[in-house]
Amino acid sequence: VMPERGNRPYDRFRKRIMFPIRGTDGRLVAFGGRILGDGEPKYLNSPESVLFAKSQTLFCLDRARRAISESGEVLVVEGYFDCLSLHKVGLCRSVATLGTALTSDHARLLRRLLGPDGRVVLCYDADPAGLRAAEAGARVLLETAVNVSVVVMEGGKDPDDIIRDHGVEAMNALVENPMPILKFLVRDLPPEPRERRREGLKLSEMVCSATDPAMRRNLIEELARELYLRPHDIEAQGRQPRSSGEVLPKRRESVAPGELYLARILLECGHDWRVRIVDAVDVEGIEDVRVRTVIHAVEDMISGDTESKGALDVVALCQNLDESTKSLVAELVNSELPEVTDETIIRHLGVVLDRQARYRARRIGPLIEEAERRGDNEEVSRLLAEKARLRRDFPKF
Repeated sequence: VMPERGNRPYDRFRKRIMFPIRGTDGRLVAFGGRILGDGEPKYLNSPESVLFAKSQTLFCLDRARRAISESGEVLVVEGYFDCLSLHKVGLCRSVATLGTALTSDHARLLRRLLGPDGRVVLCYDADPAGLRAAEAGARVLLETAVNVSVVVMEGGKDPDDIIRDHGVEAMNALVENPMPILKFLVRDLPPEPRERRREGLKLSEMVCSATDPAMRRNLIEELARELYLRPHDIEAQGRQPRSSGEVLPKRRESVAPGELYLARILLECGHDWRVRIVDAVDVEGIEDVRVRTVIHAVEDMISGDTESKGALDVVALCQNLDESTKSLVAELVNSELPEVTDETIIRHLGVVLDRQARYRARRIGPLIEEAERRGDNEEVSRLLAEKARLRRDFPKF
């Protein structure tokens, strides 16, 4: 109950089925309401707070954590009912987003649980909106170095429909044989070679956005085969600006000094500092792709429990890095940057986090406009609240 105007109470969740939303530790952090019948918004959550941010929370993750860790796989669905239906039939590695798109925060959270070899399987509705959401979610996961596949349910059905109409065996068969992401992306390309190439090249930027080098190389080679092109052609197209009108951040030609030293810190600091840094930094906000790759590699070693408690094993770290990133690591190890101490870690981490907040402040205007075009009122409200916070923390913004 909340005041709408004056002092009269107003039932925020009227005509909705209520679901408790819990954090990863099982504590109740919010409620979600799914509308009964038709109407908008379909899902309505508690207001965001210190404990609850829907872009960082997944429904049923507290119950699914063990199954996810044991299986190395997580099923992501769109709604509460779908998620509960999957848990009811034994697919306990299932989670749901809270009426919003899959975010980079969700992807990083799942990546930490899955480890470097885990897989996310998107089980979205088979209607046009669900298929678009699957493609958008796949992009976010690739950019976060997460392996992703898609369950395609024909006829506009959702997981709950499949279980009710065809039984548990039919759902298990779909989940056990998901469509590889590249096959999903090219499934509706026209057969005529020229048209196929023209439409297929639009996927170049997405496959090139994969931050894991081996994953990116495989996707580029697969797309090249589908379009009868050379991998070089895909890479060249992938470097072109997006044609959607999205405002892209400008990249510096060299590594920002704070980022350079942050990478050096990760190589030399102890385990506790490494965990704190990886959790604190928005990796996708790091300007230099090589530094991002180093951070992802360190995160993999932490989640895989293969890193030592002291200085990092640089040889092991470099095993799966591309040549450019290996060169950066060698440069950092042999450089004469300031000695790594608690004081320098705190100071330089603060510099990086401050710059990332300012970058977010510059980007928030276009994000609000995009959310308004989509008619996503909840996202607009969230972004406006974030804009107000940024104005408070950074008056010059």
